[in-house]
Amino acid sequence: MLPQPSSPLHWLRPFSSPAIAADVTTPAGASAPDKAAEVKPEEGTHKKQIGDDKFAILKILGEENIGCGLKTRAEKALNDTPADMHGFLTTGQYAGRDEDNRFAILRMLGMDKNVGPGVREAAKTALKGTPEDVRRFLEVGQYEAHAKDEAAEKEAKDKEKTAPGPAVTRTASRPPAIGRSRRTAAAAMPSRRPTSP
Repeated sequence: MLPQPSSPLHWLRPFSSPAIAADVTTPAGASAPDKAAEVKPEEGTHKKQIGDDKFAILKILGEENIGCGLKTRAEKALNDTPADMHGFLTTGQYAGRDEDNRFAILRMLGMDKNVGPGVREAAKTALKGTPEDVRRFLEVGQYEAHAKDEAAEKEAKDKEKTAPGPAVTRTASRPPAIGRSRRTAAAAMPSRRPTSP
């Protein structure tokens, strides 16, 4: 027969304090925390990073106005290695967006026949510049240049209205006709004859 424990909480006695629990030795590889330590922390973070990168690429692919260049690069990165996906997110997406923005400017210049000289000049300057210059032109610059073109066009029309035309200038420079013939004077006057119904 086994000896009876003196207390109903006898099983707590060996671990009654943290100091006593630390003194207890366990064989290597027998405890659960030892087995969990075998998993490398880099593997968990690496898999999480791959999942985060895929999610970010899918989010880019879901954008409403995604351009062809960005879409092609995103799809290629999604089907490539994790390093390629990460490379796309750090640099490739910006190159794809710049490519699409430059294409949008070229399309605007080629397709729209109502593009004024100010917009054309601003677009050419943006295309020669950095990706930031291109983006700024599409967001703000084209509208500023268009407003300047409209103001210049309105000013030109106003000058045209106020400036004397060639016929006015020619008649104003002639001396007044003295002694017009009666026929010329009669032709200029309205007729007094009653018109028949």
